Amino acid sequence: MEGKTIALGSTVELCVPAVKEMMLVIRLTAAAVMVRTGISADSMDEMKMAVEEAAHCLMQAGYISSIRLAFVRVSDGVSITLRGVAEESVCQKADQRHLFSEDEIAVIRCVLESMADEVILSMDCGRICAIELLSRTVK
Repeated sequence: MEGKTIALGSTVELCVPAVKEMMLVIRLTAAAVMVRTGISADSMDEMKMAVEEAAHCLMQAGYISSIRLAFVRVSDGVSITLRGVAEESVCQKADQRHLFSEDEIAVIRCVLESMADEVILSMDCGRICAIELLSRTVK
């Protein structure tokens, strides 16, 4: 599979509407990209679940119209960033859709850290706007 692997540092991007019907597209794309990064089968399964959970968290906030995913092959695994894309500034959004409490954010982080080696939550005006997941396990 040497000729079919994604080159080190290469990025694969996907942008989908932020609706639950896109979860299968997100999960299958994550699997297809990760299998070409050299990540182990166990890590790939955990990362697919982490990507799905991260996408669900972004959708649950209710202010985004789409999710942009960026998969990057790193020297010892794969980095996946999910970023919520809003049609208007998060801070200017008039209605107060779901804002995660500090306890909810701690639970989200804990769940994601059980599946990924590293988790970075980016916040904007009290909302999670991006989630970066890193898996360092390669075959």
